[in-house]
Amino acid sequence: MPATLFGRLLNNHMRRIRARARDVADELGVSRQTILNWIQGTSMPKSCNKVMICAQFLRLTEKEIEELFTAANCDKRSRYEIVNFASRLFIELSHLTSYPVMLLLSQTDCSAYPFRQLLLQEAAAKYSANQVLPIHIPFFTGTNMSRYFVEFGKQCQFKEVNNEFRFEHALQERLEQSNPLFLLITRFEQGSPLLREQLAGILHNLSDLYPGRLHILLCGGEKLAELKYRTSNLALLTHATVKRWPEMTRAEVYALRDYRFKGLWLNDDMVDELLTISGAQLQLLDECLRIKQQHPQLEFGEYPNALSESDCVWQLFTPFTQNTSTKQQLEKWLQQEELGKAQPYILDDLLRQLYWKNLLVERDKRLYWRCSTLRMAGLKILGNNTVNN
Repeated sequence: MPATLFGRLLNNHMRRIRARARDVADELGVSRQTILNWIQGTSMPKSCNKVMICAQFLRLTEKEIEELFTAANCDKRSRYEIVNFASRLFIELSHLTSYPVMLLLSQTDCSAYPFRQLLLQEAAAKYSANQVLPIHIPFFTGTNMSRYFVEFGKQCQFKEVNNEFRFEHALQERLEQSNPLFLLITRFEQGSPLLREQLAGILHNLSDLYPGRLHILLCGGEKLAELKYRTSNLALLTHATVKRWPEMTRAEVYALRDYRFKGLWLNDDMVDELLTISGAQLQLLDECLRIKQQHPQLEFGEYPNALSESDCVWQLFTPFTQNTSTKQQLEKWLQQEELGKAQPYILDDLLRQLYWKNLLVERDKRLYWRCSTLRMAGLKILGNNTVNN
C-alpha cells in the first residue's frame, strides 16, 4: 500500500538524520501525532507542498524526493508545480559562469512569506545553508550609509561590520572561503539611490574579482523593472539576466492556505476552481480563500459578485477614477479580453500600471485581463464612480 511505503520511507529518512517526529511536525506546522500517523500508515499528507517541505527538511536527494512523492500519491504535475521552477532557476543561475546575476521580477511581492521562504529553502538545498546570505533592504530615512550596512552585516551574520567598507571586506572573506556564495536580495529598489549605487558597486566589484563565485538573485517588481530598463545605469543590473515569477499553481494555493488559512479543507478540484475565479491574482485568491473559510456553503458561482464588493478589488480600480481620460480608456479596455502585445518593459503607462497591479497576464506574448471577475468588477466600480460624481 502507498501509505505503508510512504511511512517506511519517511521513518528511514528521519532516522538517518536523527530527526524526531516533533522536529518534522514543527517544520511542517502540524501536530506530532500527524507525523506518527504518517509513519504508521494510518493517514497520508493531504498537500504535496507538505511533502516537499518535509523532503527539504530531511535533505533528500532528487531520487529520494521522487520516491517520496510517488509514495505520497502526488501526481507528476503537482511535483513539478512545487519544485520545477525554483530548481530550474538555480540551475540556470549556476550556469551563468561569467556573470551569475539574475533579476526575478514578480507582479506579486516575492519578498513576502511564503515566496521568499521557498527561494531560501531551495537555495539552501543547492548551495548549503551556510553559503546562503539573505539581504532584505530595510526602510530607513536619510542617507546614512553606515546604518544600512550595519543592518546588512547583521542579516548576513558578519562580525564587526560598522560601515560599507567592513561589509565589503567581510563579504570578500566569505568569497575566499566558499565557492560559490549565494545572495538573495529583496527590496533593492526600495533603498535610496545612493544606497543602491553603493551596494551595487560593491557587488559588481566583487563579481569581477571573483568571477563565477558570487551568485546573486535580486527579487522585485515594477520599480526594479524600471531600474533595469529605464532609469538606472548600474552595471549590476545592466548585465543581469531577467526571469519572471511563474503563474500561481495548485502548490502555491496550498502553501497560501497553510500560511494564512490553517484548517481550511481544499481538494484539487476546488483549488482549480478558485484559480479560475481569481485568475491566479494573489489578492483575489486570498479573498477567495477568506470567503471559503467564512462562508463554506457559498456556491462558487456567487464568488465573482462577492469579490466585486470587496475592499481589495475596489482598491485596485479606484486610483484610475481620478483622471477622466484614464477612466474612459480603462472602461474601453474592460470591454475587451485582449489588450495587445506584451513587451519586456511595457511602454504604455496605463497598461504598465495595470500589469504591475497584477490585473493583466501575459499569454503567448499577448496581454489579457486575468479573469472575467476583474472585468465585471472594474466596470461595476467605474460605473458607480460615474454615478457618484
